[in-house]
Amino acid sequence: MTELERKISTLVTLKSAERGLAVARFSTPDGVTVDRDGDITLKGAFQEGAKAIISPWGHTSVTAGSIPAGRATIHADGTASLKFFLSTEVGRSTYESVKELADIVEFSYGFHVTEGAAPTAEQRAAGARRVLKSLRVYEVSPVVMGAGISTGLLAIKASPPAPPDPALVREVKRFQAFAECMKEPHGALAWDVAQCSARWMSNGRVQEGPAVKWFDPDGRRAGFWVPGADEIHLSRGLSWNEVIRVTAHEAAGHWWHNWDSSEATAKQAEKYVERRYHERLAA
Repeated sequence: MTELERKISTLVTLKSAERGLAVARFSTPDGVTVDRDGDITLKGAFQEGAKAIISPWGHTSVTAGSIPAGRATIHADGTASLKFFLSTEVGRSTYESVKELADIVEFSYGFHVTEGAAPTAEQRAAGARRVLKSLRVYEVSPVVMGAGISTGLLAIKASPPAPPDPALVREVKRFQAFAECMKEPHGALAWDVAQCSARWMSNGRVQEGPAVKWFDPDGRRAGFWVPGADEIHLSRGLSWNEVIRVTAHEAAGHWWHNWDSSEATAKQAEKYVERRYHERLAA
């Protein structure tokens, strides 16, 4: 299973000294530029309007569980509209640091590759080792040194402080759950099975499955789902195969079939996802 990657990418146009919103370039998806990691990012790799969080500095919301400094809206051209949480200490301090370092700050992003390809001979000759066709961005972050080309702060604009909306609260909690899940021995596997369960049970109509959380073994259950919750719970200490089976049971069975709580239905869904996942691994 692949872990969350972090790509560090100074082009700066500071339009206003007022506090609030910012615009930053974090990638150059032109299908030509080879970044400092040896990747070429194609046009269309980023989903327009996708939501992500802002780490205070250097991906610390991912690596250290820091409270996010704000939220970001991803754009297809490799830029992000940033909203710093000026009502919080971490949001204000991150914003002030970015503003004061506007002429040198660079931006990075944490992501998963949802579709990639090997470079052509010509691209390899230019230094490329990988072609990125589709990415899911979870986080953007100001950094000291970047991997991308021509990235940085584009603008800071005014916006009055405002409390986060429910959708933002959900995104932040989900990302925090993701970061915690990745710390577990089979966390990446469990998260992937949960997301595959949603895609497979919906024939691709739903791309995002439940969040995955872990609990210490209690001797009674390997996993559970609380009706109405957008998360499932797994017991620590499960084997690789048990993680696949239990995650499939809770995600495809109980979470997806929330209107049918029967174990028979959950078991049937579990076997379907478990079989498909093992076939995927074998391929």
